[in-house]
Amino acid sequence: MRLGYKMVLGTALLVTGTLACPDDTPIFLSGPPGPAASLKVSNSAIELTVGRSAVIGAAVQDDVGNVTGDAVTMTACDGAVVSVAPNAAASGAPWSAEATVTGAGLGVSCVVVSGGGFTDTIRVKTGPAGMRVLGDPLVGYDPPDDVGPYSYSVEAVDAAGTVLTGTTAYEWSSANRNVFSVDKATGEVIGRGPGIANIQVRAPGGANAVMSLDVGLPGFQGTASTTSGGQGDLITLTRTAGPDIDGNTTPWLAFGNVRAFIDGTPSASSLRLAIPATNTAA
Repeated sequence: MRLGYKMVLGTALLVTGTLACPDDTPIFLSGPPGPAASLKVSNSAIELTVGRSAVIGAAVQDDVGNVTGDAVTMTACDGAVVSVAPNAAASGAPWSAEATVTGAGLGVSCVVVSGGGFTDTIRVKTGPAGMRVLGDPLVGYDPPDDVGPYSYSVEAVDAAGTVLTGTTAYEWSSANRNVFSVDKATGEVIGRGPGIANIQVRAPGGANAVMSLDVGLPGFQGTASTTSGGQGDLITLTRTAGPDIDGNTTPWLAFGNVRAFIDGTPSASSLRLAIPATNTAA
């Protein structure tokens, strides 16, 4: 062990500082803490279920890690999302101050920690106790093109079953990206191919929900303009939703097993059908 001494009037005085063993392991001498050099916090981020709590801690330290006597404050960035209540006393080292943080509502917020002239932020995400996916379980695709987006959302509830308002940082995923893909942040779905697969959403705090999506060829949706719809008539169909009209479009009529024929060249949004004077069974 190497010790540092200074001789003053024949008296050996120990110099305060770090002692070192032969293996260079530091040894710190006890003594009063030095001036504030940093602010240490217990967490960089936490996730909470609405209505549940967690304890966070903080301390101002000198340049060798000793806790100073500087006061520490903890304040919520948004009281509608998270509340902060200072604890009467810290549970012990290494924290000089602690607070109880509680999820007040859905959202993404933070706790600002200050002390000794330093400031740090703990990110806080809150989530529901339970939830379910809302949206259409039927999704279309139109090879070789993708179809969408289809929008999905969450109905969230607290532990008592009360529906919560607002939103939070939900994370969406697809069980099979060959059937459909989903935007991780927004929950928007694009149909990729035929099949059945689950869409899943996870909330801060651990709650999750799933819905089974059935992906198949979408049906044409639109309006018809006709005079009588009888034999020898022309019907113009105007697309309002579903896939574009193209070479894969197969026209048929839902009455009398009548087969219709495309008259002229269709556009992506409209199609004219000719009903033959003598109907031909499909």
